[in-house]
Amino acid sequence: MRANFRIPLASYAKGFLYLAASIISILIFGQLGTDAQSIQSRNGLLFFITVIINMASIQGVILIFPDEKSVFLREQSQSLYSCTAYFFAKIVSEVPMLVINANILSLMLYFTTKLNTEDASHFVVFYFFTYLLI
Repeated sequence: MRANFRIPLASYAKGFLYLAASIISILIFGQLGTDAQSIQSRNGLLFFITVIINMASIQGVILIFPDEKSVFLREQSQSLYSCTAYFFAKIVSEVPMLVINANILSLMLYFTTKLNTEDASHFVVFYFFTYLLI
């Protein structure tokens, strides 16, 4: 979480990624009907959401590590912590931001693309699976 404050551009970039993916998805999948082709398009939307959330989760660690590499190597050489401890701490510190961004993505996309607005339980299932992707 501290890296988000040290490198605010990375946080802004992740937020922009989610926002841009939401807007692009709304523009592409916003006018779906109920025919067979629209059902296939909804499958494509769900795949796109899965890819965006997974790539954004991975991106948080991959893009920040080069900036923190010198600090990590210095602290590891002093035996302050292991590589595993650093990695898990980094992942855990990224979770709050990923949850916020996934909330924004799922709230924007579910209702604007009309995935299933007849029953609220379907939204709860979609929301649950969105959290599982983080």
